[in-house]
Order: sequence, then C-alpha cells, then structure tokens
Amino acid sequence: MRSHFALLFVFGCTKNLNAPTPFPGPQPDQMQLLNDAMLDIIFIDGLTSDDERKIAKNMTPGYREVPRVLDDIKFAQTSYEIMNDVYIAVQPYPKKDSDPSPQKWEASESGAFSKLEFTPPTEVRGTYWVDVVDDGKDFRATGIIDLNGDGTYTTYVATKDEKPKAVTEEPLPVQKKTVTDQDRIRLANTVVQDPKWESAAGEMIIGALLMTASRDEQLSENEKRAIEVYRKILAPDITLEQALNTALEETKKLQNRAKESEVPVQLKGIMMAEIEYHNEHGKYLPVEIYPPKSNGDALKNWDVQQSGNFSKLSYFYAPSQVRGSYWVELTDDGNDFLATGIIDIDGDGSFTTYTATKSRNPTKE
Repeated sequence: MRSHFALLFVFGCTKNLNAPTPFPGPQPDQMQLLNDAMLDIIFIDGLTSDDERKIAKNMTPGYREVPRVLDDIKFAQTSYEIMNDVYIAVQPYPKKDSDPSPQKWEASESGAFSKLEFTPPTEVRGTYWVDVVDDGKDFRATGIIDLNGDGTYTTYVATKDEKPKAVTEEPLPVQKKTVTDQDRIRLANTVVQDPKWESAAGEMIIGALLMTASRDEQLSENEKRAIEVYRKILAPDITLEQALNTALEETKKLQNRAKESEVPVQLKGIMMAEIEYHNEHGKYLPVEIYPPKSNGDALKNWDVQQSGNFSKLSYFYAPSQVRGSYWVELTDDGNDFLATGIIDIDGDGSFTTYTATKSRNPTKE
C-alpha cells in the first residue's frame, strides 16, 4: 500500500491523478478523498503559486477533458481519411450549455461523429465540432467548455498536424464552496469506515497533502490546521512531521528509480545498434567507457565526437545528456558482446549496474 500511495502523491503533485500505474491502484473512495482533500488544501489560501494553479487545473473536472477528446477526434479523422481519402465536417455536439454537469454522449444523436465511429469513453462537459479546411486537405477540430459555469467559454483547437491547444484564455479553477472542518471530518470518516481501508494509506494521504501544501515552499497555519483535522482521523498514530518525512523519503526513492531507468533504456539502444553493426560489418564493436564514471545524479553532456566508438554505431541515437556511463566489451572470441551501463544516483560510491548481450535484454546485476 505504501509504495502505490507514494507514487500516487507524486503524480498528484506533478501530473494528474488518472495517470496509469503498473500495479493495482487505490480504492475509488480513497482516490476521491485524496482528490477532494488536495483541492481543499490548494484553495485554502488561494492559488498563490504556478504549481498550485497547475495542480488545481489537473484535478478539477473539465480542464483535462477537451484536449483528450480532441486528441481522440484527431485519431478518428485521420483513420477515416486513410480509409475514405476525405475528412468530414461535424456539427457541434452536445449542445452548448453553461451547466458544468457532464452529459451522456448519445451516438445516435451525435451527427457525423457517428460516421467517424467516435464516442468519448466518458460523459463530457464540452461541445465539439469539426470544420474541413484548406480545400479538404486538413481539418480543424474545436472543443469549447464553460469550465467554471459562469458563461465564459474556453476554446481549444486541433488540426491534423497540431496538438490540441487553448486559443482563448484558460481561467483559473474556482472553489465551489468553502470547506469547513465538519466537511473534512465527514469526508475522512467516510473512507476510514470502509472495510477495505488500510492504516498505511492514511499516512501516505497526509504526506501527500503536506507535500502539496509545501509546493510554494511554506506551510501556512491554515494549511497546517486543515491537514491536522484529516490526520486525527486518517493517521492518528503519527505526527505531521513524521508523515512529511516518510513522504519525502518515498518520493526520493521514486525519483531515484526514475533517474536510474535511463540505463536500461540506453543499453537497449546500444544492444540494437551493435546487432545492426554486426549485420553490416560481420563483427561487433568494442567501445571504451563514456562518459567517464562519476558519482551523483548530475547530468553529463554526450559529445558524439568525444564518445569513441559509440560514434561509429550509426543505429545508436545518442542522447544529449545522461547520468550513467556506458561501454561494450567483446566476448566469446568476438561472437558476442557485453554492454554495460552503471549509475550512482545517490553519490555514495556504490554503482548500480545493468548489462546486455546480443541475446539478452538489459538486466540489473
């Protein structure tokens, strides 16, 4: 439980709470608690930092919808054009409405969207249409949404070559109602009373709230007081300081894992490049270590001209910067190779090592 909530609050603070995870996610009621509590903490002193504004947009219904739907419309139009050699125009659907409540998408009422075989995976708050432009050579997919229910619409546009983007100012989210301590107590109790509740989740949720509140580099008295209300119910056996320390430790581990993941990715590229080199030249190519071995997580520039035989592996797309060091040794009388990548993220002098051969993908030693 601890590991997936650690990942959950990293996503909550930096991306969004719907990001996919490689393991079973938290229970829906716990997810809703975290979402509501984070918004409570973010809004409690107003959206005072860019980070808070970004998080608020990521976690407020509607802000993520239109770009995602337009991406799907782009795919549907592209697929239709491949099959029929033409793009098609679509009239606005669903009807424009300042009611921010989601609407069910009825395929039978969606006009030409049904010809595209396009239906969003969820209910929608926005309105969408498509114009065919440039004498039929392109399309302009448009989505509008009244994000705050105040009658002001934000417009997003996408074309066959352009990703969805806002072409009118995107307003800041607004808090629909002031959250009281009684609201917080009721919200927390609802989750704790669930038979599936695990106490470790409470510590992670409190840590997530503390990290969110600390994004502007200070924890205000209002934020601290509100989080304390949640803590007394969700994690009564720890202090706020203990929860924050645990959250920081878990986040650091996850960040280090993300940085370490560079090595198997680069080794896979080296492995494939060596195989292609052998196909063209009948031999594998040894490579001296590059960049030089170093401690810590600082990025090092990859200078192709200084990278030795790596520059001769034409199928290896060298990165601009790396944290690890890499080399290739020949084995089995030149009939195989051992590609090695090492990295010392925490700078303690102990290197994590990955290796690969012609028949074995990168493996941690």
